[in-house]
Amino acid sequence: MKARAAAVTATEIAAIVLRHLKEKAEARFGATIRRAVLTVPVLTTPAVRDAMVRAGQRAGLEVIRTVQEPVANAVAQGATPQAPPFAVYDFGGGTFDAAVVRGNGRGLEVLASGGDDCLGGDDLDAAFGRWIANGLWKIRRLDVMKDAALWSRIMRQCEAVKRALSTAPAVRYHLKNAFRDLQPDLDIVVRREHLQAPWGELVERSLASTRETVERSGLPQDKLAGVLLIGGTTHVDQVRSAVSAMFGGKTLLEKEPQTAVARGAAIVAVKPEVVGEPPAAPPVSPVRRVG
Repeated sequence: MKARAAAVTATEIAAIVLRHLKEKAEARFGATIRRAVLTVPVLTTPAVRDAMVRAGQRAGLEVIRTVQEPVANAVAQGATPQAPPFAVYDFGGGTFDAAVVRGNGRGLEVLASGGDDCLGGDDLDAAFGRWIANGLWKIRRLDVMKDAALWSRIMRQCEAVKRALSTAPAVRYHLKNAFRDLQPDLDIVVRREHLQAPWGELVERSLASTRETVERSGLPQDKLAGVLLIGGTTHVDQVRSAVSAMFGGKTLLEKEPQTAVARGAAIVAVKPEVVGEPPAAPPVSPVRRVG
């Protein structure tokens, strides 16, 4: 008789991830890690925040506080409790978040937040892949999306070329042995302008979400000190240019946007005063395993 698979809660999965990170950090620094600052998206509910704290405890960590990701981003950039209001544009791999943050003299506070949980860098990869697929259909009458293995290879190469286009205006897209004919390789040169249309709608969605967030803050956009660009997708030149145009050039691009949240959390751990008094500790209740 086969053993019945036990159900695992999201909190338990998060605990596994945190425990793995704890062990990696301990191996890297040769010290026992006992305490942690956890970051959460701006739209996180109290229940989810509570679950994150419990996950940390299950991983053997004392969660000294949780910090909203836009605040951690701002801290990484050097924002203080005296900071003027500014926007945070966070375009990650799987989601898009926007916020308006300012210092209130005691710490940093989020005046408004928004975003799109169904928009991320993965969507740019998918749009790039469809552009490749449409071109191959027109030229070779091949529907590459029906070949799961080939489509997976095309998508991986799309991500690699997207990254390369962040620092070069044109990149060679080369996929060896993609086809079974006299021209087996997929070998083309992709220029930034080729992806203006495929990515245009996605970039505009992020800008629309940012505009709505700024409006909810109650502050005119021209009263904001600028916008901080965070998240790996902000490496894309088309994204940077669009945000810069929206904010009149008042943009601040993180040199390492992928690690800004973690760096901000580390600073909060040693300088908690930069974000003011911690919120009341969420109630932590035991989780019953189901299964």
